[in-house]
Amino acid sequence: MSERAAALDAWLAYLACPACAAGQSQHVRREAGAVRCERGHAFDIARQGYVNLGASQKDARADTAAMVMAREAMHASGAFDAISRALNAAVSARDWGEGELRFADLAGGSGFYAARLLDSLAAGDVDEPRVQARGLVLDLSTAALKRAVAAHERIAGVAADLTKGIPLRDGSVHALVNVFGPRNGAEMRRVLASDGACFVVSPSNRHLAELVGELGMLQVADDKAERVERAMQGFTVQGRERCEERVEFGEAQLRNIIAMGPSVHHVNGEEIAARVASLLERAGRNTIEVTMSVDVTTFVPSDPVSAAPKKMGA
Repeated sequence: MSERAAALDAWLAYLACPACAAGQSQHVRREAGAVRCERGHAFDIARQGYVNLGASQKDARADTAAMVMAREAMHASGAFDAISRALNAAVSARDWGEGELRFADLAGGSGFYAARLLDSLAAGDVDEPRVQARGLVLDLSTAALKRAVAAHERIAGVAADLTKGIPLRDGSVHALVNVFGPRNGAEMRRVLASDGACFVVSPSNRHLAELVGELGMLQVADDKAERVERAMQGFTVQGRERCEERVEFGEAQLRNIIAMGPSVHHVNGEEIAARVASLLERAGRNTIEVTMSVDVTTFVPSDPVSAAPKKMGA
């Protein structure tokens, strides 16, 4: 069995059929090139190894292959390394007990954060013990999931429209990760174990502040943190850390930061190039210093229980 097949099979007991009226109670199992629920609904397994639980490849909300390439280029540049480290620190700071940790990265894209989190947990350090974990990346974009399942041997991928629900069984994961993604607190609470935790990374109103007006990017609301909390129905804030640093962006990074996100839908390639050239010309240099600023918030269920989380195979 290949590593990708094994990574997906390890999650089959925790996936839920999105088509069943009583979907959350329906197991799925592998059958040749698909998974099938107890009522017969079948979903294709792509040749890359992820399973499609209802996402449409024609959905206009999904990241395109070009957007995924731009995001991967930004990740490779190191611009988001500090954010990744801050997320890893928040997850590692929690005592996960013994056994294997299951976490799902909602709207996890190409698996950048999930892969680094897996490596960070496995490495441990002097103060934090090593944690063996399995990651599940869920995303609407099949272009992104093709990359996610190749990002780490312990990542499985599921294509799903998370606005319609999370195709996981009740209480099936110990941790949820949400980086710059949409949030449905009620669904997140349903799939999270009562003694689990959710880690949300959201931009502050200082994030990319130097570029918002100059490049026509979407502005972050001043009350972003409060909006995030309101969306997290069923959760209580346990902690919040601000991660902020200044990063040098050259022409390639400036183009890619637009091309990777929703702002790309409002401007074309020629307009992006013209805005970037104008910004650098006014700056009088080949790079510009940009603020990367996010809040990493740890949420715990409002109704925690003392029982230990269920481990893999439980």
